[in-house]
Order: sequence, then C-alpha cells, then structure tokens
Amino acid sequence: MPITPMDIKNKTFATQLRGLSPKEVRSFLELVAREVEELRRERAMLAERVDELSARLDTYERTESLLKDTLVTAQRAHNELRQSAEEHSRVILAEAEHQAKAIILRAEQQAEQLRTKLQQLEARQLSLLDQIRGLAHACLQMADTWESGICSDRSETDRGVTGPGPVANAPQPTEGKNLQHESSDSRREAPRRRPG
Repeated sequence: MPITPMDIKNKTFATQLRGLSPKEVRSFLELVAREVEELRRERAMLAERVDELSARLDTYERTESLLKDTLVTAQRAHNELRQSAEEHSRVILAEAEHQAKAIILRAEQQAEQLRTKLQQLEARQLSLLDQIRGLAHACLQMADTWESGICSDRSETDRGVTGPGPVANAPQPTEGKNLQHESSDSRREAPRRRPG
C-alpha cells in the first residue's frame, strides 16, 4: 500500500526512556510529508504530461500512417495515370499513323486518277488536233479544187469556149458553209495558186 503525506504526518511512535525528541521528529516528519506531497504532485504532473505526449505521439503515428497510406495511394494513382497516359498516347499515335497512311493512300490514288485523266485529256487533245489537221487539210484541198476550177473556167472563157458555167464544173462542198469559214485561216497560211 503506497504511503501518503498524511500517513507521514499522522505517524506516531512509541516513547521509551531516553528516546528521540518528539518535536524534532514531528518537524522532520512534516518536512518529509511536504517533500513527498511535492513529489506526488510532480509525479502526477509528469504522468499527465506523459499521457498528453503519448496522445500526441499516437496522433502523430496515426498521421504518419495516414500520410504513408496517402503517399502510397498517390504513387499508385500516379503510376496508373502515367500508364494510362502512355497507353492513351500510344493509341492516339497509332490512330494518327493509321489516318496518315490512309490520307497518303487516298492522295496517291487521287494523284493516280489525275494522272490517268491527264493522259486521257492529252490523248483526247492529240486526237482533236489530228481531226483539226485532217479537217484543215480537207478544206485546203477543197479550196485548191475550187480555185483550179475557177481558173480553168476563166481560161476557157478567154478562149471563147462555151460550156457549162464555173458553178456546174466546180466541186460542191460537203461540209457546208461553216467549213469554208473554219478553214479561212488555214487558207491564208497555204500558198495560193496563180493562173498560168
């Protein structure tokens, strides 16, 4: 059983002959009681302080554990986010490459189509040029024939030879009057025959 300051103050001793001075003993006991009481107060304060520090330590330990858990969770989330971002970037890159290849393929196909159309147009142009040349040549031959007939009629008229008029002897145009207008430029470039 722990001793208290009150136990010390109230402690009595049996007296004997030639014993100790009761006054000195009482003074010493009171001094010891005060010291013990002070020690008990300090002990109580220290115990309270220990409890407070223990509570704080528990709080710190819980906070540390929570911070560790939060750090681990944040690190895991960061890793997952990085992996997701890398995967997303790979998907976007693959899709972009696929779209780029598709665009290049369409461009090559369109370029090939344009080259084919250009070749067709060039062939068509050459064909039209050949037709125009043929038509111009035919018009020049027709003009030369008409000119020869007119010159021949004039010569016969100058000699006094009667016969069918120049219109009857001249060949008739088969393409109509438009051919004569279309070949006018070519006729100007071709050398004209003069009557001999």
